[in-house]
Amino acid sequence: MAATPVSPIQSSAHEILALLQRRLKEIQLSRKAFSLRALAKRLKLSPAHLSLLFSGKKPLTLECADRILDYLELPAEQSRSLRMRLAADRQSIEQRRVDRKKLREFLALTESEFELIANWFYFPLLALLETRDAKSEPAWLARRLGIETKQVVDALERLETLRLVERKGTRWIASDQKLSTTYDIPSAAIRNYHREGLKRATEALEGTPIDRREFGTTVLALNASEVEAVRKFVREQRRKMAAKIQRQSERNPQGTDEVYHLSVLLYPVTRRER
Repeated sequence: MAATPVSPIQSSAHEILALLQRRLKEIQLSRKAFSLRALAKRLKLSPAHLSLLFSGKKPLTLECADRILDYLELPAEQSRSLRMRLAADRQSIEQRRVDRKKLREFLALTESEFELIANWFYFPLLALLETRDAKSEPAWLARRLGIETKQVVDALERLETLRLVERKGTRWIASDQKLSTTYDIPSAAIRNYHREGLKRATEALEGTPIDRREFGTTVLALNASEVEAVRKFVREQRRKMAAKIQRQSERNPQGTDEVYHLSVLLYPVTRRER
């Protein structure tokens, strides 16, 4: 898995703090009595706050970064560049805040976490535990999913390690935390998971009565520049659709009794010209 890149806010914050530390050392060379406490006072910060910023134990807020830039009185071009980056950081942080609000019900698994539960039956097992007459016996769960009992036992142990299930007495209880995988990062584990899903879909196409499944395809022409926006739209609508179906099922007086796999696929059927 590729290393996580340093975010813009991290890089700009590190640069600003490095400049401030350099300025402090320069002042102390000529004015030995000038201390971190004196610098903190000029920045209208507590000495403890400034010390934590320098040690990396406290994040640099954008407002504080602005205050430091005012104090540093950098050359016009350098100050303008840093302020432009700060403005971009503000926009990026606000967008992340909006994204978190939209996805607040979902916990994104890291690739290493997902690899532990990448077999196709882990997520259905979590859903099966939420059904009306769910039993905690591994043999019963295995029969419902069409897998081996040992696979269920191993799966429950891994899910418990990730705190996605917990044992209460003799019962297994699934966490109500909704899960997602990483997006736009190549992953063999995620590809294999989707491959298994397609295999199950093929089996359902042949072996499940038509009144218990829904298969449909729409073919359309679009501009390649719009694909990213379409992907985001499809992702959001899939989650909304799943949430609505789940709410309707939960309101059913008879409760839930089956587990379904809802997939939405978007891929090109034409080849790009060179």
